[in-house]
Formats: sequence, C-alpha cells, structure tokens
Amino acid sequence: MKITINNRVIELEQSCDVASALAIYGLQEKIFALAINGRVISRSDYASTILKEADQIDILIPMQGG
Repeated sequence: MKITINNRVIELEQSCDVASALAIYGLQEKIFALAINGRVISRSDYASTILKEADQIDILIPMQGG
C-alpha cells in the first residue's frame, strides 16, 4: 500500500493505523500537527485512524530558529 508523507511516497506492507505508520518511520515524537487528506487528526485519534491506499499525510514539525 502506498501513502504520501510530506510529499514523499511511502510503501507500507499492509494497512495500518496512523500511530503504527509513524512509529515505523520514527516520527511519532516529533510531530506538532498532522493532517490526512487535508483533515487535521488529533493525537488521541492516531491509533484508531486507519490509513488507506493513496492517503496524503502532512506533518508539521516545530523548528527552532530566528
């Protein structure tokens, strides 16, 4: 199954929830906000939100700077 995370195509072996996909790619602790297909998802819903083929995930990660 292919999904897109921040414009990068990712291949998953099988359908999984958001929390599992983020853990696979080591992103779970870095996220400020996450949207799937333009809809913001609450962190409390990551484990119950199942990803589907061609889902588009946008992740905002806080950055320091000035």
